[in-house]
Amino acid sequence: MADYSSTRVSWQGDEQVKRNIAEYGRRVQDKAREFALSWVPRLETHAKKNAPWTDRTANARQALRAYLDEDVPETFNAEDAVEYPSPEQIADIIVIVLSHGMEYGEKLENSWAGAYSIIGPTLEALLPEMKREFQAMFK
Repeated sequence: MADYSSTRVSWQGDEQVKRNIAEYGRRVQDKAREFALSWVPRLETHAKKNAPWTDRTANARQALRAYLDEDVPETFNAEDAVEYPSPEQIADIIVIVLSHGMEYGEKLENSWAGAYSIIGPTLEALLPEMKREFQAMFK
């Protein structure tokens, strides 16, 4: 049996390995942001096209919007609708917000047993495709 007690291992390239890992992380984050940006208009279009209510003024349909977290208008009060992560976590998280732009949007979503809801149904309809596309990016 060999005696390895005095064998030394010399490791070189620690700094390069760390740089490569950091660069890979940046590329993944960039790719995830591109993915999210590609889905913003798709979510918005689907919601507008499939909103189940009959338009009276078309304001509610036109005001349906999707945004990336950093693009949400300040007047939107997104913190009321979304549980945002802490500032330490936010650098690694991408949030897509699909929202009503009219003050009665919450009533459309939550009243009449969901008959006029579009946010949840849009997410339910498109989530499987979103998931497939996201997973395919990393194959």
